[in-house]
Amino acid sequence: MFSKWKMRSLRKKANAMHAKRKQDNVSDQAIQKEIKIHKQLVKVYKKLQYSKKHPYVGLLLQESYRVASSINDAESQYNLSKIMFDKANFLKDLQSTCYEADIHKKYIEDTFKEAFSFMSAAEEQRYAMAIRLHGLALIHGWGIETNQEEGFKYIVNSIDQEGSWNKATHIFEELGLNKPEFFNSIMAIKNSKK
Repeated sequence: MFSKWKMRSLRKKANAMHAKRKQDNVSDQAIQKEIKIHKQLVKVYKKLQYSKKHPYVGLLLQESYRVASSINDAESQYNLSKIMFDKANFLKDLQSTCYEADIHKKYIEDTFKEAFSFMSAAEEQRYAMAIRLHGLALIHGWGIETNQEEGFKYIVNSIDQEGSWNKATHIFEELGLNKPEFFNSIMAIKNSKK
């Protein structure tokens, strides 16, 4: 009940801020406040995501990320690109089952294109997680040709940027790159940069 009330309240604020932004030039502070409201909405949507009473809340979550992305929030751009990559990869896997359909090819292409668009926007703002995601896309061939060496370079660059080599093993594990051959390739690239 509380989440439903909070969702209505936040959406009302978000709608008012959106309308004001469309009419006037607003300050950076107002834009940051609008981004914050959409991030709060995302938290509420995540709590309601599997509720029978709110069957479309997953789409609303995605659209809150989209609004925050459109006003240049790198974290939202990254999160939306991650959702799009997951969706495109799911549809790609679906193509090798009894659910194969010609329309999926277009969905896959469009979804990968959208994922790369948001990821690139976050990368332009030097958002390390987006750079890392680009590396994963290259390593696994998500919507592009596989290029492991180039992908590893992106991952090394993202870790360098964050200065988080002390957490490298945890990062590799999170990314599913904790196999010895991946680790050795990444470390070779890191050492060649010195």
